[in-house]
Amino acid sequence: MSKWADYLIFKVCKDETNIIKEVAVKQDKGEKLSSEEEYYSKSEVINLITKGHSFMTIFKGDNGWKQGKEVIIVTRNGKKYLKTERNEVEEDNLGKLPEYNC
Repeated sequence: MSKWADYLIFKVCKDETNIIKEVAVKQDKGEKLSSEEEYYSKSEVINLITKGHSFMTIFKGDNGWKQGKEVIIVTRNGKKYLKTERNEVEEDNLGKLPEYNC
């Protein structure tokens, strides 16, 4: 497996308005993923992306992890959103990642 991104998001925690509060990530070590989970707030992810770090979504499949899409920052009306697609919708959208309580 070649390196997909610096950090791989595999589940999200959202607030009652469907805005991402926090994400669970694994670090991409190139030939393998870190065994431990790390948790980053939305603002920490935005800060890391702004500094040049890459994020991607991943999904657990029958035969291990599957590559998702690159995570980007989209600004709408002065607010920053985490997305995998550029669009005009004012919401975070990282696809159909599993959710957890934080």
